[in-house]
Amino acid sequence: MDGFENYLTAGFAKKKVQLVPIADKEQADYIISGSSIDKKAGWAKIVFMGNIHSDNAASVTMVDKKSGAIVFAYAVDKKSTLHGQQTTAEACAKHLQAHIEGRE
Repeated sequence: MDGFENYLTAGFAKKKVQLVPIADKEQADYIISGSSIDKKAGWAKIVFMGNIHSDNAASVTMVDKKSGAIVFAYAVDKKSTLHGQQTTAEACAKHLQAHIEGRE
């Protein structure tokens, strides 16, 4: 996940997601994959709008390792964020916890 997994793990802790992340796929019940794209502010946005914040998009998919069923998928697109990957990872974690609790 090109480093996004670190933000996602921290997001799990912050949002109190009721899952325990592990590094070894062989021991996992679920496999989470995803991606994050961070688009830094261009010179025009900085000069004309005075905005140095980046845009960020992320998506995650959680698959049941035994059945192969997709049990959760979420995509988020945040505009003008100060902490892009952190913000999108926390959004993914928040929605995953809501899914676990049956609120989504």
